[in-house]
Amino acid sequence: MENLAPQAPCRFILVHHAAERLGCSDRTVRRLIQQGRIPARRKGRRAWTINPSDLDRLRTRRHSW
Repeated sequence: MENLAPQAPCRFILVHHAAERLGCSDRTVRRLIQQGRIPARRKGRRAWTINPSDLDRLRTRRHSW
């Protein structure tokens, strides 16, 4: 078997940082999460965490939101 080097863990970002990356408001990011267009996980009671690679995919299809 091949000995593959472990990959660095993915760093998840919060709604505020996702909004900055997409150039939109926090509210828009939350709406996209509720609509299922951005996969996200709850962190605590109010915060959401988002995988940056999911944002990159959304950004390439930006006209669809």
